Amino acid sequence: MPFIGKQPQAGAYSKLDAITTSATATYNLTLDSGAYYPQSANHLLVSLNGVIQAPQDSFTVSGSQIIFDSALTSADVIDFIIALGDTLDIGVPSAGSVNTSQLANDAVTTAKIAAGAVDTTELASGAVTSAKLDTNIDVAGTLDVTGATTLDSTLDVAGNLDVDGTFNVSDDLKFIGGATPTLGIGTLTPNRKLVVYGNNANGAELSITNTDMTADRRTMNWFMSGDKAHWRILNDAGTAGGTSINLDHDGIIDATAFTGTSGTAYNALGSDSIGDSNVPYNSWGTPNNTYYRWVLPKAGDYRLEATMRIRMWGVHGMILSRLYNNTTSAVINDKYNYSTYRMNLENRGGGTAELFNIQIHQTWIVTTSADNQDIHHQMFSDNNSTSSSVQSDSNGRNYHAWYRIG
Repeated sequence: MPFIGKQPQAGAYSKLDAITTSATATYNLTLDSGAYYPQSANHLLVSLNGVIQAPQDSFTVSGSQIIFDSALTSADVIDFIIALGDTLDIGVPSAGSVNTSQLANDAVTTAKIAAGAVDTTELASGAVTSAKLDTNIDVAGTLDVTGATTLDSTLDVAGNLDVDGTFNVSDDLKFIGGATPTLGIGTLTPNRKLVVYGNNANGAELSITNTDMTADRRTMNWFMSGDKAHWRILNDAGTAGGTSINLDHDGIIDATAFTGTSGTAYNALGSDSIGDSNVPYNSWGTPNNTYYRWVLPKAGDYRLEATMRIRMWGVHGMILSRLYNNTTSAVINDKYNYSTYRMNLENRGGGTAELFNIQIHQTWIVTTSADNQDIHHQMFSDNNSTSSSVQSDSNGRNYHAWYRIG
């Protein structure tokens, strides 16, 4: 069907660079000093010495060269060469002439994208959303996450997973990196290094298992229930265990029994071969520096006990005792700042003095602020006699014990 008005054009129309003739039939075709490759001789309009040349008959093309049917001379003049583009189809689009409006939907397939042609420079910030990622993500090397990341599916990382920002797994697990990292299980707002959040239905608890330990006692379990904190040993099924230790909000601990280790939780000194030890007269001293003492290993609170045989054999007077810190060279008070002085025995009756040999028991609660404190059981007598003494033999020994209580 003929067109009314100007005939539509297709292709790119360009006037090629001027050519200076010489004694040859072959010349280079250039456009803006760059080699030009016409699709065929039929795409060129050539004027030589004022005469339009017939393509294929008067000239042909080979690559970016035009070849005339006979050699020219320097007297010949190539007036112009017009490149017509593809006059029978749309031709090669001009540079910058194709944009998104010229591309049909789904026109560019993966087969038309060169391998490795798309890198981060072609991707806008935030261009790849979670909707464009596979349900399961496999990472063979190291995955570095510097911003906030939310993961609702499976993430398999064969190498390292480095998280500098916040890492969320659905609404059950959250890791917050930085100078003070925190991890929340069951919560997205952890306010401690590790927070396990739950209730009576889904469990607010934490367990540690050592598979090398004896069956039915290899898992240690902490959980919260009944307004108390509980600690127990679980069986292999993880469903039950021994009686737990319970701690309420007032700091009271309930348990079937408490045990400790000798030398750490308790210890004692005693002997039945010391014999008589005179009590210092009108001065304070330790009758026996080896046994009548307590060596407390760590700073803390202790209960001190002493069982002593006090002897006033036919004499009048009294025997006192007190606690003396031999490490700091100071008399000490107890934990509540009460004096540690004790009356052991007093005999003030007139006439002939009685024969006294009695066993007494004394207790103190003390606090030490440093480790390895040597506490001596000092004594005092106002009777200057060998009959005023402490005795330890097969009939009854003296015994000093300590118990760590705080």
